Amino acid sequence: MPTDSSRSLIDLDHPMLKVHDLEQARQAFQRLGFTVTPLRSNEPMGGGSTGGRGGNHMVMLTPQTDGTTNMLELAYADPAHAWPALQTLLGGPEGIALLVHSPRSAVALRDEWEAAGIECDPVFEVRNTFTDPETGHQDLIHFRVAQPSGRDWLIPFGAAEIFDFEHYLRADWRAHDNGAIFWSDIELIVPASAIESGLAHLRKVYAVDPALQADGTHRLQIHRLRLHLLNHEQARERHPGISLRTRDAEICHTALTIQVADVAATRQLLEERRVPHAVRDDGSLAVAPAEACGTLLNFVQAAS
Repeated sequence: MPTDSSRSLIDLDHPMLKVHDLEQARQAFQRLGFTVTPLRSNEPMGGGSTGGRGGNHMVMLTPQTDGTTNMLELAYADPAHAWPALQTLLGGPEGIALLVHSPRSAVALRDEWEAAGIECDPVFEVRNTFTDPETGHQDLIHFRVAQPSGRDWLIPFGAAEIFDFEHYLRADWRAHDNGAIFWSDIELIVPASAIESGLAHLRKVYAVDPALQADGTHRLQIHRLRLHLLNHEQARERHPGISLRTRDAEICHTALTIQVADVAATRQLLEERRVPHAVRDDGSLAVAPAEACGTLLNFVQAAS
């Protein structure tokens, strides 16, 4: 059953996925059948007027809750030009660098987090115009950010209150060759020694207890989206026969479940594009993190 969370938190919104090379990341996700937006260069990540290579690409999916985006963000901070905070945030291995939430009010959520013992930076606002370098289409990008000051746990959390959704809901960006509709599950894979501290942190973030599952993992559900916390051994048991190795580590720390319109058509696309994948007993498809910039992808049939 869905779980009520902090009053000002609407839902999970999107994972910011750190990648090592933006163009290679775009090509990798395009090969997997996703539509990937053009480069959005920006100064905090060490792009834009800095002259650096920092910025992001987006995979826009279909929101499952009003006031959210349900996208994937592929992000890179140019270490020679990025803001120190972004260098730190995006300085680790490929996979989730930040788990972003949608709040009704960034200010109110910041206050709730601080009351729960999570020290936060001052809320800041971003407002600019994005010109699509490939079509010339212009969108307003306008959001307000609530962000904890430090890294209280292995996986950083934040929130973005978006004021204009046109940029995120373009039909051409939400049409994907692999039939992707939305991501439904995020797995955070951590050492066993980080589980208890992770549970304590999640209680502060969400004001609820993640539910212990029969397989020993923990799950937190808000509306249709689910967050899973599991250790390395549990990840290997959950994903047998799949290499979890990344270019940074022996085991990835991120897995995403993507709901697709027709999993058989997705399988055909992966085969045509020679993307290595495993077919599970339930017909779902697993693509190892080596093929998706450090993130394990599970493609599953969406319920009709």
